Amino acid sequence: MEYKIPESSFVNPPHKIEGSMHEARESFYELAKNKVRHLNHEQFTDWVHKNIGEGKMGRAFSNSPAIVFFMNDNNKEEQNVEKYLKNLEIVVDTSKFNLNGKDFTDILPFVIEHEIFESWVRSKKGFLEEKEFSEESRNRAHLLALRKQFLLAEEAGKGGKMFEWFMLLAPRKEKDYISAWESARKKLKKS
Repeated sequence: MEYKIPESSFVNPPHKIEGSMHEARESFYELAKNKVRHLNHEQFTDWVHKNIGEGKMGRAFSNSPAIVFFMNDNNKEEQNVEKYLKNLEIVVDTSKFNLNGKDFTDILPFVIEHEIFESWVRSKKGFLEEKEFSEESRNRAHLLALRKQFLLAEEAGKGGKMFEWFMLLAPRKEKDYISAWESARKKLKKS
């Protein structure tokens, strides 16, 4: 699938993923947190249609609470592999955080963390293009991000609220949510 590159996603100059893994992650997170855009539903839908299209994928993305758009380059010269992030944008549909008359804006930071973490997992491996990143790898990155999201929510005493929000938004993935939430609770009990 071919997407239109949103002008707001350009990173100038391109962000080089370098240094120790800790340094690279910190630098990536700093950049990513500054590339988050909060949009109302109409703005979000316009963004999706303009950049993804109005077809099946566009309709699917329009129902998401958040979308990440990113691209990178791997510069492979001799034995040196350098990774550059050329585009990054996280768009959030703020209307998805008020469902059935209940305010879920307090879990928004955990949703943003999910998107940043999933982007980081893909960036550090150098896979941001769909054709380069296998479905299995995409699913693994998503499930790792979901676990981290639930861990942070559970640490803040909001694991139940996170689960409630997910069940209102996309109940078909209940098993994934239960697994991630249980994993978070187990991890917290051990510490």
